[in-house]
Amino acid sequence: MSLSNEDARKIEQFALKYYRSLDKLHNESHARRTVKLAEFIARNEGGNLQLVKLGALLHQFHDHEEILAGFLKKLGMSQ
Repeated sequence: MSLSNEDARKIEQFALKYYRSLDKLHNESHARRTVKLAEFIARNEGGNLQLVKLGALLHQFHDHEEILAGFLKKLGMSQ
């Protein structure tokens, strides 16, 4: 997977805004900790850091897939 830096930045901003609307256990701090851990694992096990970071950021959308799908569609990405 390869995205432009601009699209990756938009996805990150979108996800962090979403986390700010969640409870204290799933807030922006939770997102940043999850990304940090995911990147650590990817570096040690081998992995696409961009994909891993975005996956970690988007993991909390499991209950709101329609919100994420609508946003990605606006970026011109399919599900």
